[in-house]
Amino acid sequence: MCAIALDPDSLPRNRYFWVYEQARARRAHGRAYALRRLHEQLVELLGRAAPAMTIGEEDRGVRIAYRDEGLSLIRRIHLSPLETSLLRLLLARDVAELPPLLQAHPLDRLRVAAALERIRTYPGLPDPSGWSDVLAPLAPAAPPSNTTE
Repeated sequence: MCAIALDPDSLPRNRYFWVYEQARARRAHGRAYALRRLHEQLVELLGRAAPAMTIGEEDRGVRIAYRDEGLSLIRRIHLSPLETSLLRLLLARDVAELPPLLQAHPLDRLRVAAALERIRTYPGLPDPSGWSDVLAPLAPAAPPSNTTE
């Protein structure tokens, strides 16, 4: 899910058909595209002066509700901790001012990197190191030098 959400062209169905034969992979593919669409909508919504959005943290993730003007309805979505981390990293690339619950944290980067690392257990899939540019915004800063005066 993380690989497809970060780069939709990373696992094309034609080339990796054997992966999509599994129901779990098909569900992950659908959820990744839903997260990308949510990301696009939130970028557009957060670009407005006063976005109509509520965000709540729950035991097992985050719940987001916002008004979709195109369909004249209120959308509600519950995100798991991994999905929340992935959305935060995607938003960090495109939006400067984010609500506190949507701001990326180092734990988000570690959670997504660990999920991408699991791809290595499947021979024939792309190397997850190719997504490091997406994870780079939260790369640890250089440690301060220990200089004495």
